[in-house]
Amino acid sequence: MSTQDDRIAELLAKPSLAALAYALRHQETWPEGFVWNFYNCRTCAMGMAADLWAGVTRPIRAVAPMERWTGAAFNLSSYEVEMLFGSTLPVSLGIALHKITPEHVADAIDNYLTTHPAGVAG
Repeated sequence: MSTQDDRIAELLAKPSLAALAYALRHQETWPEGFVWNFYNCRTCAMGMAADLWAGVTRPIRAVAPMERWTGAAFNLSSYEVEMLFGSTLPVSLGIALHKITPEHVADAIDNYLTTHPAGVAG
């Protein structure tokens, strides 16, 4: 029988949207020195994903390349990327971009996974 720590380690062992949502909610899993800032690709959920998992290339600053990278990394369309990680998220929540928290993104991921359960990095 596995322990809770074993289950968490197994979840975080490979890139997936579920693992990213978990990490976003648990700062103890964040890469050392990571500071959240939704406004910057290097310090948003995708920057965190790039830091958490080897083989996941860090997104560059421009929006279009970030969408392509994120789509490829998590098998998402550009529309899905925008809804989960882009500027559409603050609009849909009715809050300013700079007020988006890791929990907001984690909640968006969880909502997405209720209808798209795969969410595993491609």
